[in-house]
Amino acid sequence: MRTTGVAGGGASVAGAKKAAAQKTKPVAAKVFFGLAHYVRDPKSAEWHLRPRWKLVGSILAGVFLLIYLAMAGFMYYLNKYVYGFEKTTFANMLVFVIPNKIPRTDIVILPEFLNKHVMAARDRQRDMISHTLSENPRNIAQLIWAAAASPRNLDAQFQAAYYMASPDWLDRFQDAFTLLDSTLPTIMDLTEPGEIRRNLMRYAQFCAQYDQDMRIIAAAEKYLDDPRMPADARNAFSTAYAEALFLRGDFTRASKALEKYKLLGNLSGFLLNARIIWENGEQERALRLLRNYIAETNDGKDKLLYAYAKCCWERNDKTKAAEALQTIIALQPDEFRPRIYLLGLLQETKDTKTRAAVIENFLTHFSANEPAMLSLGAYAADHGDVELQKRISAFAFENRFTRLANFRLLDIETLLSAGRNKEVLAEIAALVEKKPYWLREKKIQEQFEALRMLAYFGTDDVGGADLGIVVFNKIAKSNLSLPMMIAVSRRLLSLNRPQEATRLLRDAYIQNPYNQGILLELVKLDLANENAPDLDEHLRYLIDARRPPRYVIRQAYERIGGDYYLFSTNRDKLIADLDEMLTRRVLPKSELEKGWPDDLGIEREIFTPALDRKPAPPPAPASAPASAPAPAK
Repeated sequence: MRTTGVAGGGASVAGAKKAAAQKTKPVAAKVFFGLAHYVRDPKSAEWHLRPRWKLVGSILAGVFLLIYLAMAGFMYYLNKYVYGFEKTTFANMLVFVIPNKIPRTDIVILPEFLNKHVMAARDRQRDMISHTLSENPRNIAQLIWAAAASPRNLDAQFQAAYYMASPDWLDRFQDAFTLLDSTLPTIMDLTEPGEIRRNLMRYAQFCAQYDQDMRIIAAAEKYLDDPRMPADARNAFSTAYAEALFLRGDFTRASKALEKYKLLGNLSGFLLNARIIWENGEQERALRLLRNYIAETNDGKDKLLYAYAKCCWERNDKTKAAEALQTIIALQPDEFRPRIYLLGLLQETKDTKTRAAVIENFLTHFSANEPAMLSLGAYAADHGDVELQKRISAFAFENRFTRLANFRLLDIETLLSAGRNKEVLAEIAALVEKKPYWLREKKIQEQFEALRMLAYFGTDDVGGADLGIVVFNKIAKSNLSLPMMIAVSRRLLSLNRPQEATRLLRDAYIQNPYNQGILLELVKLDLANENAPDLDEHLRYLIDARRPPRYVIRQAYERIGGDYYLFSTNRDKLIADLDEMLTRRVLPKSELEKGWPDDLGIEREIFTPALDRKPAPPPAPASAPASAPAPAK
C-alpha cells in the first residue's frame, strides 16, 4: 500500500509541475499570413500582437532583392533591346540602379567607396550612350541628348553647339557658346596631350567663326598658364590668343603675348608680328622682314608669299603682289586658289592679256576639279563675265559634277551682275518649267527666288518693282543663311531699295547680333537715315566687335556729337567709347577685304558635323610648322 501511495504521490507531483508549466507558457495564434502572431500574457491573460521579426526581415530582404534585380533587368532590357545600345551589360546595370542620393537633393546616402562605384557605373553607361548617339545620330534631338548624357563626350558637345548656333537649325546662339565654355574644364582634364591641343583648337576655331574673340581671350588667360597645359597645346592656343587680341585691335597685348609664349620663333608668330608692324604704320619694316624670311626658309613659303602679296596689294603695289602670287603658283602647280587671287588682282590692273592666259591655263589644269570650277565661277559671277561662265557650265555638265544647282545659280548671278535682268527672269522661268530634280531643294529655290527678286527690282519694266516686292515678302519669310542675307541686302542697297535691305539686315541681326558685316551695314543705314534709337544699339555691338573701319567710327562720332542726337540714350558714354576707339585702337581704313587666305598661319580644322549633309569644304592649306628658323630682324 505504501508503495502504491508513493508512486501515486510522484505522479501527482509530476502532473502538478506539468500543469504549472502549461499555465505559465504563452499561448500564440498566427495572423497576417504568418508575419505576426497574437500572444497571451499568462499573468494578465491578455492577448498582444507581436511581429515575427526574423521572418519579416527575411521576406523584406527577398522582396528588395527581387525589386533590385527586376529594376536592373528592366534597365538592361530597355537600354539594350528597346533603345539599341548593344554595349550595355547586365553587370553594369546591377550597379547603375543602386540609389545613392535622397530624391531632389544632393545628399548622398551611400558610403563613399560604394557611391564611387555607382557613379562610375553611371558614367560608363552615359559615355557609351553618348558615343553611340553621336557617332550616327538620326536627328538633332539625339545629338543634343548625346551631349547632355555625357559632358566628357567632346565630339557630341561640339556637334550640338554647331547646330545650336546655326540659324538653319536650332538658332540658340547664346546656348551654343554656353555649352562650348562648359567643355573647357573637361578638355583640361584630358590625359592625352594631343587631344587637349585638338579640342582647344576646335574651341578657338568655333569662336573665331562667329567673331567670339573675347571668349578665346578669356579662356586663354585662364588656362594658358595652367600646369596641366601641354607645351604643344600651349603653343597653338597662345597663337590663337594673340590673333584674337590682334583682331580686337589690342596690338600691345598681342605683342606681349607673342613674346611671353615665345611665338616669334615660329612661322605663325612671325606672320602675326609682321602684320602688327604693318598695321602700326611701319610698312617698310614689315615688308623687309617678310622678304628676308622668304629668302632664308622654304618652310611655309606659300604663307609668307600670301602675306607679302596682301601687303603689296594694300600698298597699291599690284605688280609685286602679282609676282608673289605667280611664285606661289610655281611652287604649288596643283593648287587653284592662288590663281583665283591672281585673277582678282589682274581684274583690278586691267591686264586683260595676262588675265586671259591665266584663265586658259586654269581651265586646262582644273576643268575636272569641281571645287576649283566653282571658285572660278564665283569669280566670273562677281565680275559679270558671262562668256567665261558659259564655258565653266559646259565643263560642269560635261564632267557631270554633283553640284549642278550651284553652277546654274552662278550662271544666273553672272547675268545679274552684267545687268541683263530680263535674261535672268527668262532663265529662271525656263528652269521652273523644266523642274530639274535639284530644284526641289528648298534652299536652292530660295536662292533662285532671291535672284529673281533682284532682277525685278533692276528691270525698267512697268510693274517690275511691284513684282519684286511680292517676291521679297516671300523670301523674307524663308530661312536664308546669314551670308546670303548680307549679300542680298548689299545688292538691294545698290539698287536703291534701302527699306527691303534694312528689313533683311535686321532679320540677320536677330540671328547673330555679333556679326560685323551685318552691324556695319546697319550702322551705315542708321547714320544715313538718322535713326537714333537703333544707331545706339547697333553701335554698341559694333564697338564690341572686331576692328571696325575708322571712317564708320569717325562718322558716327561726329554725327552723335551733333544736336540731333542730343537726347539719345547713353550719349555721353557712347561718345567717350568712340573717342577711345579713335585715339587708342588701330583701326583699318576701310572694310574692303581681298578675301586672302589665312595669312596669320593659324591652324584651322575642317569640322563636319554628323548631320551635315553638305559636301565638306576643301581642306585648308597645311598649317605652319611648330618651329621654324628665327626670322631676320
